[in-house]
Amino acid sequence: MDPQQPEVLDPQLLETLRALQDPTDPDLARELIMLFLRDSAARVAAIREAAGRHDLAGIAELAHQLKGSAGALSASRFQDSASDLELATRRGTPDAARLASLCARLIEAFDEVRAALARLGFS
Repeated sequence: MDPQQPEVLDPQLLETLRALQDPTDPDLARELIMLFLRDSAARVAAIREAAGRHDLAGIAELAHQLKGSAGALSASRFQDSASDLELATRRGTPDAARLASLCARLIEAFDEVRAALARLGFS
């Protein structure tokens, strides 16, 4: 991994979530992560559809939502790619190639997070 690149997930994330957990409640970490995975997958799919319609406002809103979710989970690369997509679609009209590149980067970053969480037993 390039030392200049942020990690896919903050290694302390799971421990932080588990420290917040009440022993009498269901597994808070699992619930939050599964919600993140489900909602993020739906939003990534919606971005693909919006990109097909060249709905920049829709893409910007979805990317903003993903940026917040990724930040809450300390998924830095995913958060950065969502931020870049949001900014590009809010600030102007990216050409089709630029939009496709930003969307592909977002999808790749989400796939990295999903794979990292699967290695930790969340899938």
